[in-house]
Amino acid sequence: CMELQKLQVKRAKCAEALDELSALEEVTSYIAISLGKDDPITKNFLKEINEKKKVVQTMEREINNEAKNVEKGFNKHEGPFVQGLDIALQSFKVKRQQYFGGVFVGNHIHKALKVFDF
Repeated sequence: CMELQKLQVKRAKCAEALDELSALEEVTSYIAISLGKDDPITKNFLKEINEKKKVVQTMEREINNEAKNVEKGFNKHEGPFVQGLDIALQSFKVKRQQYFGGVFVGNHIHKALKVFDF
């Protein structure tokens, strides 16, 4: 699914940003030890760390929101994936069995998966 691939790419980018942030924090700690916390160079590094943290937090929020949307797409009766599947099944004259709560078991699935000779 395209949405899942996009989400995986965003998660990879977020992981890279977290790695960069970690490296930046490590370098900043060495600079702070050698130059002191009040040194302008140290302050610039600390400012950059704070900006990077905000970017990472924004990325994480976006990923969480998109993950919720993708997950909703797979919910039983709501999502676009399930609705598209229902349309496809209806085109094959397959009806969901209501007494199983719309799950894919029983004769309707056997009918959908049956191989026809043309």
